[in-house]
Amino acid sequence: MFFLIFTIAAVVLNLFIIVAVRNRRKNYLEQFLNIRNILLIHLGSVGLAASILCLFFAAVVSFSGWKSSYRTVCQAQGLVQAILTQVTTWTLAAISWDKYQTIVSPFQHSNVAPIRKMLVLFCVMWITALIIGIPPLFYENGYIYQRTLGSCFMNTSTPSRHHWYGGLVLCVLFFAPLCVMLYTYAHIYRIARTHSSRIAATMIRMGCVVQVPLVINGRTVGAGPATIKWTKAMLTILQLLGTFIMTYIPFSVVIVAGLCGLDLCSFSVLVTVLSTIFQAAPVTNGATYGIQNKLLRNSFRRYVRRRI
Repeated sequence: MFFLIFTIAAVVLNLFIIVAVRNRRKNYLEQFLNIRNILLIHLGSVGLAASILCLFFAAVVSFSGWKSSYRTVCQAQGLVQAILTQVTTWTLAAISWDKYQTIVSPFQHSNVAPIRKMLVLFCVMWITALIIGIPPLFYENGYIYQRTLGSCFMNTSTPSRHHWYGGLVLCVLFFAPLCVMLYTYAHIYRIARTHSSRIAATMIRMGCVVQVPLVINGRTVGAGPATIKWTKAMLTILQLLGTFIMTYIPFSVVIVAGLCGLDLCSFSVLVTVLSTIFQAAPVTNGATYGIQNKLLRNSFRRYVRRRI
């Protein structure tokens, strides 16, 4: 039941991203060539594919039960799951890098993306994901149905000679994109904090009245514009990083535990919860990068009004 709900929610949220980005108030060519818009449409498209090809399969299996006739489909679904997961995490890393470049070097960084540059980026993403995802197909039970996950994924109980591959998968799928996001958002946070301090200092030198934040009963009252902007930047960064970490990193710990030979049956409830959160990635990403974006909400609202 949960997987069916996740499938419907993921389809709606990722369609929201695609429709909202395509209908923003901009020149069509400028909108199409905008780096951020291209990355968001790519994220929405990958999330839509994951919701149909992965979540829907999990929903079908949850209703009908696992059958031996699903084994061939399981291999294909495990490969698709691995590819889409890697492409999604690296798309999130690319969005964070674009934000970082926009803030660090706004005059050198162009919002207009050269077609060749974006094609190369996406080709590298997809080809690398395909190369990383194919090897389990060549050894027995490379992708198996995992009841805690509700779908097919890499077999973590493979012989020890294949554990190096499991470590490589973890690094490429989860930890490398996380390092990119930590680097970019840490620098964005530092820049936002520095600029807010400079703005406040400049206003004081100019003789402007700067409201001093007061803390009353644990709540900040009377915060100035610089403090508000810095707080919003910090909350946004925490939300984006927190969503990535809560969605992917706990499940990566489950994979590490399996590769280390730990008996996960003793923690079946915890493993099921963490695996379900990982499966809901198309939903959380669609909500974080779609619904939470005020510009996209306004764009979608205008689109609905035009249609009505």
